[in-house]
Amino acid sequence: NMINTYNESLSVVKYFIDNNISKVLLASPIFHIPRAFITFLSSSIELKYNINIFCFQCGYINDRYKTKYIHSQGILEGTINELLEIELEKIIFYNKEGYLITIDEALKYIENRVV
Repeated sequence: NMINTYNESLSVVKYFIDNNISKVLLASPIFHIPRAFITFLSSSIELKYNINIFCFQCGYINDRYKTKYIHSQGILEGTINELLEIELEKIIFYNKEGYLITIDEALKYIENRVV
């Protein structure tokens, strides 16, 4: 019952299955796109549902190195590069826990998807 990116993604994919939706555009701040994408893709694989997933950066980032941003329910604060590094570490951690596919598997999905 914990609310997190994986559980939220599972719920959305279940909704897509029920409503025959096969394409989605994920909008997210730039530092969260990789994990949001991989989590959503992992959820669709878990539920055995083929979805074309596309991503779009929302918001405007004017400084990746100095400006601090708040992320993850207000818990994390850092520059875009720092937050992206944390997100990549989370992808690796959650892959080892068995929740997410690898970055390489996600890249293969992008290369092979039929639009």
